[in-house]
Amino acid sequence: MTWDAVEGATQYNIYRDGAKVGESETNSYEDTGLTASTTYEYKVSAVNAVGESALSDKLPLTTQPST
Repeated sequence: MTWDAVEGATQYNIYRDGAKVGESETNSYEDTGLTASTTYEYKVSAVNAVGESALSDKLPLTTQPST
């Protein structure tokens, strides 16, 4: 997934269904270990030396069915 970059951000925290699942130094992230045909709710925050921003609006994403 990708999102708009935030000026001044040095890192992004990625949350899935309310739990932090990763960090990224760029405005993209590839999640793993997901279940097919399942909807997850993601939110992202920007981080810099001052601290962490508020979480983004929720982004629901649904995985593809298994083959």
